[in-house]
Amino acid sequence: MNIEKIKKAVLKFLFPDYDELTLFLFSLVTLLFVISSSGSLFRLLRLALIQDSFFDIIMSFLFILVALAVIFLPVFHAFSKRKKRKWEKKVMLFAIVFIDYLVAWNVYDHLKGEFDTWLIIFPLINAVQASLVAIGLWYNLITSEKISDEDADSTEIIISSILLMALFLVFHLILHQYWAITFSVCVFYATIINKIVLQAYRAIKKIIMF
Repeated sequence: MNIEKIKKAVLKFLFPDYDELTLFLFSLVTLLFVISSSGSLFRLLRLALIQDSFFDIIMSFLFILVALAVIFLPVFHAFSKRKKRKWEKKVMLFAIVFIDYLVAWNVYDHLKGEFDTWLIIFPLINAVQASLVAIGLWYNLITSEKISDEDADSTEIIISSILLMALFLVFHLILHQYWAITFSVCVFYATIINKIVLQAYRAIKKIIMF
C-alpha cells in the first residue's frame, strides 16, 4: 500500500495535471502572438491563396482552421461546463508537447552558443516538461486524463489573464525579446508561477473572508 502511494506521488510530481486554467493560459499567450503578429497571419493567408493547385489551397486553409480550432479549444472549455471528450484531451496534450518543443528549438537556434544568458532556463524547463509528458504517454505512465475536467474559476481566469498579458507586454513590447523567449517565459509562468500566485490569492481571500 505504501509503495503504491509512493508510486502515485512520484507520478504526480513528474506528470502534474493540466487544469483548465493552465490550458487557457497556453491558448491566451498563443492568441497574443497571433494578434501582435497579425501582419504575419495575413501573409500566411495570402500564401495559402497562391498555391499551385486548388487542392493545395483547400489543404492550406484546412490546416489554418485546424490550428485555430486547437488554440480555441481550451478557451471554450475554460468557460464551458461540458466535460472534455477523450479525443479533445489527447489533442490538447499533444499540442502542449509540440508547442513546447517548437519554442525550445527556436530559442536554441536563436541563441546558438550563447548559453551564458539566464533566459535559456525557461525554454529548457518547458522542453523538460514536454519530454516528461511525451515519455509518460509513450510508456503509458500517463493518459489523457492528465487533462483535468475541474472547471476553472472565473475570478482566477481574470487575475491570471491580466498577469500573463502584463508579462507578455513587458517582454515583447518593452524589452523586445525574441518571440520564442517571450513565449517560453509566458509558458513558464502559466505552468508553474501562476499556481503559486493563485495559492497566495486563495490564502489572502480566506483571511479576508474570516
